[in-house]
Amino acid sequence: MTSLLSLQSPLKSIWWPSKSYKLITEIALIAVGLCLLTLSSKITIPLSPVPITLQTMTIFFIGMTYGMRRSLVTILSFYGLIILGLPVSSGANGLIGLPVFLGPTGGYIVGWAFAMVISGYLVENGWGKNIIGVFLAQLLGSLALYFFGVMQLSFFVGLDKALLTGLTPFLYGDFLKIMTLSLIVPFFWRTK
Repeated sequence: MTSLLSLQSPLKSIWWPSKSYKLITEIALIAVGLCLLTLSSKITIPLSPVPITLQTMTIFFIGMTYGMRRSLVTILSFYGLIILGLPVSSGANGLIGLPVFLGPTGGYIVGWAFAMVISGYLVENGWGKNIIGVFLAQLLGSLALYFFGVMQLSFFVGLDKALLTGLTPFLYGDFLKIMTLSLIVPFFWRTK
């Protein structure tokens, strides 16, 4: 039986090719992922009710370079930091961080895990070697992310307004992010 983190991701093989110090390597990769997620949340264009951040690009980068399992552990660790009330996300943290998950933008945060798992799984299974595969993996992950995000937002503002304010303003920017990662990620999987 393979452990949760046993699959070799391209970043692990490039940055830490040695098989020794496995636990330290895993902890370091997850810590780097947590730092990237936190830093990307601080680059914000405030829109109401959903701000624009670089977190979606970071979510896909981590998902597609760490692979499904390691990225899932990373995002679950990030959720733990949010629940502890640490200021790691663009939303207001506080009272054990639960308002972030229960508020209008909480569905997007939950959708991050699904986006990472979907894109990570697909690139691990051959979609990461070319631009089209990476593009499609992100597109499918984005559908999951926006499904959860728009559904939860619709409880607060209605479905029409949720689509208008929680999806439409992000399509152009997300397309640019997806295209950028589609050019970058195959390089990592070819060097593995």
